[in-house]
Amino acid sequence: MFKSTSPHLEKQTARLYYLDWLRVIAILGVFLFHAVHPFDLTPWHIKNAEQSTAVTVFIAFMFPWGMPFFFLLAGAGSYFALRRRTAVAFARERFNRLLLPFIAGSILLMPVMLYFEWRHKLETGLLTSSFREFLLDRNVGFTPIWFGALGYH
Repeated sequence: MFKSTSPHLEKQTARLYYLDWLRVIAILGVFLFHAVHPFDLTPWHIKNAEQSTAVTVFIAFMFPWGMPFFFLLAGAGSYFALRRRTAVAFARERFNRLLLPFIAGSILLMPVMLYFEWRHKLETGLLTSSFREFLLDRNVGFTPIWFGALGYH
């Protein structure tokens, strides 16, 4: 199935479309997971006045599977990518494709997200601390990084 011209790198490989479709399903699942969070019964940055037990059950079901599924897909993708390129080329590609957009998105989007979160808390009376305390007690701008350390974001 795979033919290698080098003992270390394989040049020609067939595309595994099922991995692409699994990624599409995973991304749609993440979108849905975050889109319904304002309607569940758990704490979240912005909450709707009406909340649903059914949505909470959906969130509870999705939560333990989401990140492990992404790690599985990332591992499979990395395995196949490393068959076609060196580790240095792989690291450079991942840096350009993942880290740079993450940094740019954090700088450009996190302030907007924090603005809406604070506006919601002010409007609903949920603001219990000063902005200074919020900045000192919370990692502002890189909240997804804390997912692994804290188990939530």
